[in-house]
Amino acid sequence: LRLACEDLKAYYFEAVGAQPGARAAAECERWFWRDTIASKVFFELERVCANSADESVRAFGTRHLIPRAVARAPGSQP
Repeated sequence: LRLACEDLKAYYFEAVGAQPGARAAAECERWFWRDTIASKVFFELERVCANSADESVRAFGTRHLIPRAVARAPGSQP
């Protein structure tokens, strides 16, 4: 699941990078985590993982799915 999530993020970042006009990496990061359906899925997956009975699933959801800076940023997904 972790690799699939990384692949999905890479797909989004490559797609935005192929668009006309140069964008800074931080701008692409903000766009991904604030404006995409994929980020909404990741935030929901994080919530589901946090409620799992399996410790490894909880650890994945809380430590590896969403970057800490994004999870704590103002305006991040609920």
